[in-house]
Amino acid sequence: MLDALAKGVVEALKKDYKKKGRVEGQAGEGWLVLDFGDVVVHLFSPDMREYYDLEELWSDGKVLLKVKKRYHSKALRNLCDELGRGREVYAASRG
Repeated sequence: MLDALAKGVVEALKKDYKKKGRVEGQAGEGWLVLDFGDVVVHLFSPDMREYYDLEELWSDGKVLLKVKKRYHSKALRNLCDELGRGREVYAASRG
């Protein structure tokens, strides 16, 4: 599942924004990091997402983007649907 999500994000950002990315980690370990330079995407298995609880860790961060209903591409919509699992997906910054 994580490999397919990573592939979709990499393809969408390459097509829509001409961004090249690098995937780090192994899907079997439950956590992939997609590094696009100025944007980093973390993909977790459900168990790892619960364990690391980044929403709580970043709860004091400033919300930069709140993805709800509008999407720039089908791949991004699918990613947000899968990762959000009924929750909203946020991009946050502590800076």
